[in-house]
Amino acid sequence: MTTATFTPVGDVSIRSVAPDDDDAQGTSTYLQWGTVTGKLGGTTHAVLKIDVSSIPAGSTVSAAPLAFNANVERNNSGGLPTHIYRLTQAGYDATSPNPQAASWNSYYVPNNSTLTGRLNWAAAGGDFTTTTPAGVAFTGPSATGVFSVDIATLVQDAIDNRSGLLFLLIHNDVDSPGVITQLESVDSIERTTPPLLTVTYSTGHPRSFAVIL
Repeated sequence: MTTATFTPVGDVSIRSVAPDDDDAQGTSTYLQWGTVTGKLGGTTHAVLKIDVSSIPAGSTVSAAPLAFNANVERNNSGGLPTHIYRLTQAGYDATSPNPQAASWNSYYVPNNSTLTGRLNWAAAGGDFTTTTPAGVAFTGPSATGVFSVDIATLVQDAIDNRSGLLFLLIHNDVDSPGVITQLESVDSIERTTPPLLTVTYSTGHPRSFAVIL
């Protein structure tokens, strides 16, 4: 078995209250999902891009916990059912020197024919699949501190079918007004605990032997 760690290439919070805002091109120091009440209310989803292409093709993933450092604000109801899904479009492109992040309404496509390089999601808030592969269910944190979610199925799919690129969307199954999960992002000023993916995998296939009697 081999273990490798990966931090996101980029992450961004996309918000219904500011549907064309790309969160300063994904450079905010916090990553969020949930629903805020009040003047700045609305639903927020978290988007991450992680590159695991250094894992050899054909590898088998046995574990892939994705760890976050959570600061839960205005959470009066405890953890909520939440999912991590595979985005069906590229949610974040980190082409230097001008990284472009997703917004609630659109995503960035490098070298696209449009003037802005942006295309609209089919559904506002991000296009994702629940079947190829299925999303990973977990209970959102109800306290501050580090927590992790094993996304081995999503990492395996990325290795097998996506050239090692993970585009992920995180949101509550049913949003509860006033419940927002806030995490330290990859651009955090403190940068003590940015999102971290730890993948344990094996390469190749076991040999088989024929016994001739």
